[in-house]
Amino acid sequence: MKRGAQLYDVFMTMRHERPLTEKIKEDHMISLWTVAAQLATNWKADDERERQGRRSWQYVPKLIVAGAFAWLRGTTIGFDGTGRYGN
Repeated sequence: MKRGAQLYDVFMTMRHERPLTEKIKEDHMISLWTVAAQLATNWKADDERERQGRRSWQYVPKLIVAGAFAWLRGTTIGFDGTGRYGN
């Protein structure tokens, strides 16, 4: 749960606090995509060490088949008046 919370915070900041994301990139010379990727790399290494290589995440194709993301099929995303994506 701790891993998910960390990744959630990083992703939500990237998606919904873009000025802060840019400030972090300027001030610390690192993108939050890099932070997210490094978290995943570290967690994979933890899995190798602590779980004998068994992954700690669910297999996404099985989630799709199970309908976990079915609601996305009904979501329409298009351009709003500013040229940005909106739903």
